[in-house]
Amino acid sequence: MLVASLVFPFGTGWAKPVEPTSESITLKGYTPVTIESQFEPLYPGDAANRGISTGYARVGMLIDSAGQPGNFLPIEYSHGAFARALSGAVELWSFRPAMVNGVAVPSRFIVSWEFVPQQAIWQTVSEAAEAKLQVGASRERLVYFPYNEDELDEKPKLTFVEMPQVPEGTEIDPANDRVTVVFFIDEEGKVRLPQVEQSPEPEFIVPTMAAVSKWQFTVPTVKGKPVLAIVSRRVKVIGYALSGGVPKTP
Repeated sequence: MLVASLVFPFGTGWAKPVEPTSESITLKGYTPVTIESQFEPLYPGDAANRGISTGYARVGMLIDSAGQPGNFLPIEYSHGAFARALSGAVELWSFRPAMVNGVAVPSRFIVSWEFVPQQAIWQTVSEAAEAKLQVGASRERLVYFPYNEDELDEKPKLTFVEMPQVPEGTEIDPANDRVTVVFFIDEEGKVRLPQVEQSPEPEFIVPTMAAVSKWQFTVPTVKGKPVLAIVSRRVKVIGYALSGGVPKTP
């Protein structure tokens, strides 16, 4: 997991670096997304009006190959107002897209922000391949957060799948044709923000993300209540169109 964090003061303040841990994405020639410009989100008026003095939010998004953010997904928050404030601010940031061997590729990006009246803390995170997303704040403090697969009532089942089809002429080694993808499943069973964590070839990344984003699952639940979940799957890539409409487990 690669983590970078800085503290940005609104007035007098200080900056405290956080030691990064090792990068988990094992793609040959991979360079992660970087922030080119950003500004702090404003403390949300909704929270201030309710007398909430501090808050926290974590928002995921897709940074496309042009460096544009989109597909925002609230992942954790202590109050919904903080997630909305963070999403609105990050939408105006500028990014340099992830690269694989010098070629821009879409990639998931996560921003966490600690809202305090006099200061704010932001972090950027690339999740670990095992899809164990560590919450950025104590769960007792949060009203919304994702669950790991082993915390769910049962393993989500695929109800629709589309296999990744690589570009025409791309050679596939049958012994090395699997891609590891980490993604969220929302409360409607839809896949959100798939991220390729391991791939034998860079040409497999874009078609895999495009295919997995169309998958549907049974709704993940905890004690019968629909929740946001984070899971990982090993996905087989193919060099031809999959015929028939019967879902098959990769």
